[in-house]
Amino acid sequence: MKVGIVGYGKMGQSIFKLVTESDHRATVLFRSQDKAKAAGDKFFKRLERSLKRSNLASDEIDREFERKRESCHFTPDLAAMADADLVIETITENLQLKLDLFARLGQVVKSDTPLVTNSSSVSVNKISQTLNHKDRFCGFHFFHPIKFIDLIEIIRGQYTSDDVIHDLVRFAKDLGKNPVVVHDGPGSVINGILTYYYSEAAYLLEEGYAKPSEIDLAASRYFYVGPCESIDVIGIDLFLDALENAPAPGEISIVPIRIVHPGEEHMSNEDLGGREGFYYPPLLEKLINDERLGKKVSRGVFIYEKGRALDDDPSYYLNAKRSGLMKTDNGREKLVGKRLLYSLFNGALWALQHRMGSEADLDLGMKEILQMSDGPLTMMRKMGFAKVKSDFDFLFENVGPRFSAPALESFFRV
Repeated sequence: MKVGIVGYGKMGQSIFKLVTESDHRATVLFRSQDKAKAAGDKFFKRLERSLKRSNLASDEIDREFERKRESCHFTPDLAAMADADLVIETITENLQLKLDLFARLGQVVKSDTPLVTNSSSVSVNKISQTLNHKDRFCGFHFFHPIKFIDLIEIIRGQYTSDDVIHDLVRFAKDLGKNPVVVHDGPGSVINGILTYYYSEAAYLLEEGYAKPSEIDLAASRYFYVGPCESIDVIGIDLFLDALENAPAPGEISIVPIRIVHPGEEHMSNEDLGGREGFYYPPLLEKLINDERLGKKVSRGVFIYEKGRALDDDPSYYLNAKRSGLMKTDNGREKLVGKRLLYSLFNGALWALQHRMGSEADLDLGMKEILQMSDGPLTMMRKMGFAKVKSDFDFLFENVGPRFSAPALESFFRV
């Protein structure tokens, strides 16, 4: 298969590597000849060094190098996408830029070539509006780091054909990934559910109920990566960029919180389009203002010294309006873990209630991304209705109305 890739940042390079290592041909589109040449020269120099360090014979090295020369192309020419069997877009999360790009691609590619976006937060349906063949368009969302996360989220648009979904499921498996199929959330449904998990961690910090290291330790009972470390790896700025694309009131959305912009301070989270009981954590804004963008700058939720993640003084995270809100302190570590786990249950149930994906796909997506032993929906089924309802009721009483479990009875068919 010949795969076109538009965008060669961190994600684009990782997708290119995955595609070419799976023996597909790849053509990467750049904005200029200089950028295309620089990227190509760098790639082939690295390839040459890698092959020379291998145990291959010299003639095998030559053959492999020539094979890559023939299958990997770097170009500024949009016409090079004309014979692509699939085009993957991975440019910046900006709707207008994506609209312009796909309008141009739609004029060049074959009429049956699927066009897909790696976007995690921009609506698939909105991006497709400039295309004449909306049925061939959808989301094809990889998760960072691609090397370690065996998940691809195929985001079905309003007009996406079943044939395109079928072909992309097969292609994802060919890349060695586990595909899940969801509807436009808008954007990623899996990331939308994760926002529940990250928000609850921020709430715990603002209440002074636990330090970052204590939160991640409590999370380790259920998840491979704690929410504080995960937010730092993503980057606070990228996390907030994704929130900026959350829809206005009146549109179905998986994301439960909304950024509060100047002039909106008097509005509730629900009035802004989010869910009742949630609020936008001021801690996130504080981290941005203090240029604590995450692990990439050695300062985020944690402070990083020689690779070690250290807590800041608890007062840094504290929100005076939220301090001490938790009404019980009995078994603190278990309660922290319970709040994190049930925040994920909450998000998964919300997505299922709004038919954003099948139970199996939503469960697999969360299991893969957080490397759980069971997905959240499977966990709830194993725990049983009485236990899950009792815990939700407890959290509703002691934490607040955001733990009003959506459609719990219908999930268990009580």
